[in-house]
This record gives sequence, structure tokens and C-alpha cells, in this order.
Amino acid sequence: MPLRTTLRRLVPGPLVRAWQDARLTRVSRSEEFRRVGERSVRRLIELGGLRPDERVLEVGCGLGRIALPLARYLTAGSYEGFDILEGEIAWATRHITAHYPGFRFRHVSLHNRYYGVVTAPPAEAFRFPYADAEFDFVYLFSVFTHMLRRDVEHYLTEIVRVLKPGGRCLISWFILTPLRLEQGGLEQFPYEGGGCRLHSEELPEWEVAYGEADVLQLYSGCRLTIRRMVPGTELEGGQDVVVAGR
Repeated sequence: MPLRTTLRRLVPGPLVRAWQDARLTRVSRSEEFRRVGERSVRRLIELGGLRPDERVLEVGCGLGRIALPLARYLTAGSYEGFDILEGEIAWATRHITAHYPGFRFRHVSLHNRYYGVVTAPPAEAFRFPYADAEFDFVYLFSVFTHMLRRDVEHYLTEIVRVLKPGGRCLISWFILTPLRLEQGGLEQFPYEGGGCRLHSEELPEWEVAYGEADVLQLYSGCRLTIRRMVPGTELEGGQDVVVAGR
């Protein structure tokens, strides 16, 4: 049984929340947290062309690892982020929104076995809680690497819906390019997952990869035009990055 579940059953709620807040605060102060967040913001700017005055959506924002350094750059813009991890959203609201009111975080309940959320609605039926054509820029880091094809297809249609005409999105993937295949990609993702490749049959969302042709098809099918593809071999962290526009 996960530790957080045990704590909820044995310890009063306020004490659990205090413990969780302290744990996430320690995480937020780590050098790795800071380094990865700042690296991600540089990618948004250098690869995606993000500008300081744009309205931005982050899908899978966690406790704000990217939002924290982004707040120092997005000086004339605004930010929305959502995630399925309720505790992390609560932390981000207390510790980031309190200092940057233009940065807002929202918890959503969605099925994902990788994160232990198994009784919530499926991602393929989820409508992003934002208006049509609301955002200039949407980004996802390490989200589609944990999602199956039908869910990815739906999320891409939602990204198109909430993007303004001319808006852009930056998304990280595991793409089975010829180079990745040469480097043992099929050994890392040995199982067929219905239009994708899986690292684990028992926990499909653990790590998910897509063929290069499949990625191109997914983008063209939702009317997103790919502007740039950067292989993970050229980037620290190893995930491929695709920048596309509406």
C-alpha cells in the first residue's frame, strides 16, 4: 500500500497535509528540481519561441518545477497549469500563485495507472477546462511518454481547440526514429500497445514510445503543422521534442 494512502488512514488530515507540504518544499529546493526547471524554460524559449507576453498552458504541471522559473520570464503574460496529482497542485497554489497571481493551477481527476489513479474517468473523454482559442502556447513535458494512443489523440484535439490561430505547442515524446532503433529502442519498448510501444505490459503507462510515422500522422490528423523536431540524442534528458503550430 502506498505510504500516502497509509498516512491518510492512520493520521489526521491536517497532519498529512503538513507532512506532504514539507516533503514537496524539500523537493522544490533541490538542485535537480531547479536545474531541470530552468532547462525546460530555455527549451520553451529557444525551441518554441515563447515570448514574455503570451498566455501559456502547461499540461501535467506537477508542483510547478517549470512554472517557478517561467514566472520570472513570463512578465507580461499569464499561465495556467493542470495535473492529476492533487497534493502537488495544492502546493503550487500555496507557494507559487501566492507570489505570482497570474500563475494558476488546477487539479483534475483522470485515470492513469502509472500515477496510481485508477478509479477516475479516462483521459480520452476529458475536456480541458478552458475556452476555445484561449492560449498562445501549450506545452507538455513527460506527459505523452506516459499516455496510450487513444488518449494522446484526444489530447491533441484538445490542444488544437484551446490554441489561438497561429498558436504553438511544444511536446516531448519517445519517438522510435531510425537512430533510436539502432540504439536499442525496441529493447526498451518491447511490447505492442495498440499504435504505440510499451516498456511494460503490466503497467502500460510506465513508458510509452511512438513510431516516427505515427507521430507525423497524429499531428496531421488534428491539423497541427510540425515546425521543428529535435531528437532526444541532441537534448539532455533524452526525450524528443516536437514544436508545432495551429
